[in-house]
Amino acid sequence: VPVSEARDCGRPVVARRGRLRASLPGFIVSGVVLGFLAMWNSAVFLAAAAILGVLFILCPLRFQMSALAVTSGVIALPQMLFLSTGAGRAHMPKLLHWGYTIDHPTAMNVVKYLGFTFGFKWLLIALALVFATSLQRRLFLAISSLLAIAFCFQFTIEVLANQKFIHIWVILANLFVAFALWRLWRLSLAGTTLPGKFTAIVTTLLIIPGGIIDFFPIHNTGWSEVTYKNDSLIDWLNKNTTPREILLTDRFVNHPILMAGRRVFYGWPYFAWSAGYDASKRDKVYIDLFENRDPWKVYRLLKENGIKYVAFDGAVRQAQFIKRPNEQLY
Repeated sequence: VPVSEARDCGRPVVARRGRLRASLPGFIVSGVVLGFLAMWNSAVFLAAAAILGVLFILCPLRFQMSALAVTSGVIALPQMLFLSTGAGRAHMPKLLHWGYTIDHPTAMNVVKYLGFTFGFKWLLIALALVFATSLQRRLFLAISSLLAIAFCFQFTIEVLANQKFIHIWVILANLFVAFALWRLWRLSLAGTTLPGKFTAIVTTLLIIPGGIIDFFPIHNTGWSEVTYKNDSLIDWLNKNTTPREILLTDRFVNHPILMAGRRVFYGWPYFAWSAGYDASKRDKVYIDLFENRDPWKVYRLLKENGIKYVAFDGAVRQAQFIKRPNEQLY
């Protein structure tokens, strides 16, 4: 082979090695960020893993993707083992679960559900895929794996938690909706862009009602206000307790005790239950602590559970969950 041809043949190899060295650090850093998501937000971690898994199959740069996967796996595995083990874990349902929350999850009912939920956005997504590049279509196929996960799997005791995958999907799918509207606005027919602009305006007006409906839960929900500055309870907690000490309190979502960074024995049970913990066991101990009239049994339960302080307030005295509060015993 002539020397000139040998040099030409070597250039692509050198270029590929240069691109690999330039791109690999970014993939590794992304793997580190993804790995820390496992405990911070496991749903986002699973969603990202699913999308990247499909992109690994459909796209090049598989070596870089492998480096990302190994990095995130090394960081995430200890967190996942920590979250999935422990004496307080409840029995988990089967991983495979078809239908999400649909009562009769036939394929047609699933299609109807998705059609009703996202409405005219499907037309804009289809239009976007017509104008999209090959890479953009592969990206949409990858993010659509989130719908498959939402309707085919159950990762926690609460199947409704799969709504997070649908929410992430629609956030990413909205990029394609916006792209379709942009193309319609610039589309020229017979030398004029007026038909495209008119169509873009009409389709935008058609998808707005679906967004307005999403505001009603925010409008109808309750709200609470928690004091932090110049609060005597927070000041007392900061002076007399440490962050690692456990307090027996009312079951609440927000409270100055939490705002002060203190631990509570039993907060709002939904969070522990939906995360896969057996909240019913804690319910029994909690009732015993607040209702039992035997001083030695109450004292033993306090010591066994590491409770340093007991907070009696109006919420405990009037709670429906606690029938006969034992405040006098304390």
